[in-house]
Amino acid sequence: RTAEDLKVRYEDAKGKLEEQANQIFKLSSDKDRQNEELGCLNEANQKLESEMKCLHQELEETKLKEKKLSDEVHERMNEIEQWETQ
Repeated sequence: RTAEDLKVRYEDAKGKLEEQANQIFKLSSDKDRQNEELGCLNEANQKLESEMKCLHQELEETKLKEKKLSDEVHERMNEIEQWETQ
């Protein structure tokens, strides 16, 4: 009867080990998939950051052009006012 108990315990332990091995395999596969997804997300993030940097630079250039044009308009308006007062 002791041998039978040991056999039952052995089979139970063997089943648990197989179950744990399956869980480890699944977790490992999930980790690999998540790492791949993370790599793709990092690449997309870098592209977006680069695009945002370009857009920010464009915005700064546009602001400078706008200020230059605004200053030019004010200068021309001052010239017109001077002509009108003469």
